[in-house]
Amino acid sequence: MKLTSDQAKGALLPSLKQIIFMALFGLAILTLVNISLISFHFTQGTILSKNDVQASFATQLQSWFSSPVLSKITLVVFWVGIGLFAYAILYWVYNIFTEAKNEVIVEQEYTNLNVGVDKKKWPVIEAGLYSGMVVLAILTVTLLFPLWSSWYVNFIYDIPSNLGRGALFLLGSFVGIFINIYLFKSLVGLMLVLE
Repeated sequence: MKLTSDQAKGALLPSLKQIIFMALFGLAILTLVNISLISFHFTQGTILSKNDVQASFATQLQSWFSSPVLSKITLVVFWVGIGLFAYAILYWVYNIFTEAKNEVIVEQEYTNLNVGVDKKKWPVIEAGLYSGMVVLAILTVTLLFPLWSSWYVNFIYDIPSNLGRGALFLLGSFVGIFINIYLFKSLVGLMLVLE
């Protein structure tokens, strides 16, 4: 397979829609990971942070879920969720087997059997891309994402007191996670182009 410049541009240069999606996805991940710290920070010093109010909420929730009707509903919802999860896994496995069977049929019945085996022309590059994906995933989990997350938490804690420094932390975490997601997207795009 020959890699054209249009294919490389398509894999490496994101569209405006992809940029917006990656940015929103990165901010959503940072917010969801740190939601407990965010809620603690913004309720600190308010009536919601008082132990009596929290205990009152906890007892109200506990009494609400201890009613027989709601406990049965909760149980039903739990098992429906388990069933949907199991169905999704079975459906995924079924699709994998169906796809494999279809690939075998296509290769056996619908290909020109007189042509020699088409070897991939980029095995070293593909191995490098796979290695790069693994290294990037390891670096992201161990080093980069905790750094972006800590900068985002610093932004949250600097909001009322120091807006300039908080804005720098937000910008750093935003740019960092955007570049991280972009690198994953580019590696996957190049792997798909070379396949």
